[in-house]
Amino acid sequence: MPLTALLPRHKLLMAFDLVFSSTVHAFTVAPFFDHWIGLLGSLKAMEGYETIMVGHYWPVDRSAIDGTIAYLSRAKEVHSTSPDARTYSDRIKGAFPERQQRGWVDYATDFLYGPPRPR
Repeated sequence: MPLTALLPRHKLLMAFDLVFSSTVHAFTVAPFFDHWIGLLGSLKAMEGYETIMVGHYWPVDRSAIDGTIAYLSRAKEVHSTSPDARTYSDRIKGAFPERQQRGWVDYATDFLYGPPRPR
């Protein structure tokens, strides 16, 4: 499992870039959607942690785990039908228009699809 930190006395889970706030885009730099969703399932199974520290935003509650799973499930679908980075980026932004940090989608997509190749 990627690095996480647990502070049981404070009911705090530090999940960093595994869990994302519902107000920002997740940073999908590799197509390991199922693995990531599985890790989130493991975090969800941990009881007693009410607050989650994330890597890019304010602390969130446990509902952010389900929100990230939903985001990744949709990203997996979009990735499977998107022939290139631009298509993926446009479709993810369209699927989650309320989320901030739209530039992260473009940046992450460069990793997800690799550098643009000359024609």
